[in-house]
Amino acid sequence: MSTRSRIIVPIIKEYKNKRLIDSISHNSIILSDDYVMVTCHFDGYIEGVGKYLKENIKTYEKALGIVSHGDLSSLNIDKEGNLIVDAYISDKNENWKYVKPKQTNDIKTSSTDLWLDTEYLYLYIPNPDKNIESNWKVAKRTSIDWNKPNIPEYRYF
Repeated sequence: MSTRSRIIVPIIKEYKNKRLIDSISHNSIILSDDYVMVTCHFDGYIEGVGKYLKENIKTYEKALGIVSHGDLSSLNIDKEGNLIVDAYISDKNENWKYVKPKQTNDIKTSSTDLWLDTEYLYLYIPNPDKNIESNWKVAKRTSIDWNKPNIPEYRYF
């Protein structure tokens, strides 16, 4: 069974209105809003996607790199410890129009788009001191009713 999650990265000032390019497909978007996000369709729980992000995505550039691929099927680590990103655009040959990263200015309300078929939200928290690792926060859907509003309560994990 799939546990969907969203991976959300804030757009810092230096990157605002810049082009975010997927390194595999070379498709791109302009970073115009305050946040960019993608959906990961499998293993979205904290022990899956959460663990992967926390242990492997520790810089702003790596966080942007993950969302640059657009929606993801899964995130994995192979036997040698290499990161494997199973992106719909490159691995499943999906149309960029449907899988490209989404943007928003609001991640604190119960926006339907934010929670659409999603159980976990992962928010990257950049550290202003580039010499110190950054952190991730998570919010879990509190209502089983997909039509009921959920106000995200982000916490460190």
